[in-house]
Amino acid sequence: MKIIDPHVHLINRSVGDYFWLDHQNPPYWKNKKLIDRTHMLPDLSLKEPLELTGFVHIEAGFDNKAPWREITWLDGYVDMPFKTIGFSDLLSKDFSQCLERQIIYPHFVGVRHILEEEAQQILSHSFCKQHLSLLANSGLLFEAQINCADSASWQSLCRMLDQIPDLKVILTHSGLAGAQGKVVDQNAWKKGIKSLANYPNCAIKCSGWEINLTLNQNNHISDIVTYIVSEFGYDRTMLASNFPLCQMAMEYQSLWESYTVLDKSIRQNLHSLCYQTAFDWYQF
Repeated sequence: MKIIDPHVHLINRSVGDYFWLDHQNPPYWKNKKLIDRTHMLPDLSLKEPLELTGFVHIEAGFDNKAPWREITWLDGYVDMPFKTIGFSDLLSKDFSQCLERQIIYPHFVGVRHILEEEAQQILSHSFCKQHLSLLANSGLLFEAQINCADSASWQSLCRMLDQIPDLKVILTHSGLAGAQGKVVDQNAWKKGIKSLANYPNCAIKCSGWEINLTLNQNNHISDIVTYIVSEFGYDRTMLASNFPLCQMAMEYQSLWESYTVLDKSIRQNLHSLCYQTAFDWYQF
């Protein structure tokens, strides 16, 4: 089975910063020490019948002051099909200049901003609309890490999508369905997912189970994925790893194997969920 993993972080500890991996810095995950090392392409190997044919690299805090350095490193290192989601601070006056330093690379397809608790504040800022409009006009993606159980957050994103109808947004980590082990109001989360699914330019990646400590069992994952698919459809839903963070819960091979034994309807559409949708949305 061919796989394009749409959420991977390669880590090169010898050249990058990765401040978030230091134990004294947030996030304060119990098992963070398990991933505090270099993680490179050989760590992404899969055994038959699984075959990794490409991946999407998500910025990993390599150097947030000069995020193009991470893309330059990847450009010289990766020797297989891949795309890159970089970083540019939505509230920075230097957003466009930072974008220009990254857009010159053919595998660069968009930027991520971890919104979470600051979603409403960031998305309501005048700079935000200006910069997201620039992304839309440039044909680039915006990766939104947002808590879909928080109405103020997803409503702010909906307003932005109303104002910039050409903006393509990809939600990460299942809309944080139980983020960092916190108890989440599932009805509130479902309302947020349903509302954002109304926008055809919005897709979603199902991953981050290792930080969703209450959702690390297959039946819970299956429930989350099944509901997301019911709202977004198979052409806007992707299964992803969040490598290497997934290794706080299970090995890379084991994670992809776990996806193959989920609900029957999911198993019947694994080609879309594990390959085709990522191929289309990330412009492979």
